[in-house]
Amino acid sequence: MKNTGVLFCLLVFLLSCSKPVDTPTAAREAAVYKNQAYGNDPLQKMDVYLPADRTSVTTKVLILVHGGAWTGGDKTEFDPFISNYLLKELPDYAIFNINYRLYKKDTNQFPTQEHDVKAAVDFLNSKRKEYAVSEKTAILGASAGAHLALLTAYKYNQAGNIHAVVSIAGPTDLTALYDSNTVVANTLLVPVIGGTPDEVPDRYTESSPITYAATGAAPTLLFQGGQDPLVPQSQAELLINQLQQLNVPFQKVIYPNAGHGWGDPELTDTFKKTGEFLRQHLQ
Repeated sequence: MKNTGVLFCLLVFLLSCSKPVDTPTAAREAAVYKNQAYGNDPLQKMDVYLPADRTSVTTKVLILVHGGAWTGGDKTEFDPFISNYLLKELPDYAIFNINYRLYKKDTNQFPTQEHDVKAAVDFLNSKRKEYAVSEKTAILGASAGAHLALLTAYKYNQAGNIHAVVSIAGPTDLTALYDSNTVVANTLLVPVIGGTPDEVPDRYTESSPITYAATGAAPTLLFQGGQDPLVPQSQAELLINQLQQLNVPFQKVIYPNAGHGWGDPELTDTFKKTGEFLRQHLQ
């Protein structure tokens, strides 16, 4: 009996020294939190979708960044894609759908938008324990949002938390985009960047995801329309060539007849391939 008592006390001591495991006694319910502020500006908000039975060990994260040429758009544009595709394709993921400050008449020029996405990721990192989500994170953007997603995954991923990035028709090299598309150059790039590549070359370089694509970069999935009048297929190919040279895992999906965006059946295929890619790279 005496030995039994000693063994019991030793067991209690060992258990008290072990790290807590994130397995709540009561299963967590799914939750949605709209317009959570990650900054002081009214546009620095995000919608948070948390799955049931989540834990900080098993629950992976997907961040969404909307498009709109850095001057418009809103996170609500992703709402139908979240409900109709992502929650079905990735039911165990937590989804963070973010807004960011937009360029308006010489205010909020680059790099305001990329700094906001970084701030949103920093906010998420500070809340992982509270939200009960893991550090395994992917980021997906469309158009201008894809540009910001790529920048975030390559330029601001020193901690290695972003394990994959998905670009839907995103610019990758802004100097090359300026040279290839006069309409985009004059109406979008010059105002938001604050000049031409000849006038402010460093800003074009520093705002281009391809600048920061390096060995060890996050695995990358690129979707592109073959008839895109705004972001030509060459933008995807430029980044792909660099990722190949660096041995960075990547996948490209070209929809030959699609423009700057697409519907079904390509849209269903986009989210199916996204799910497959994330399940492969967010183990």
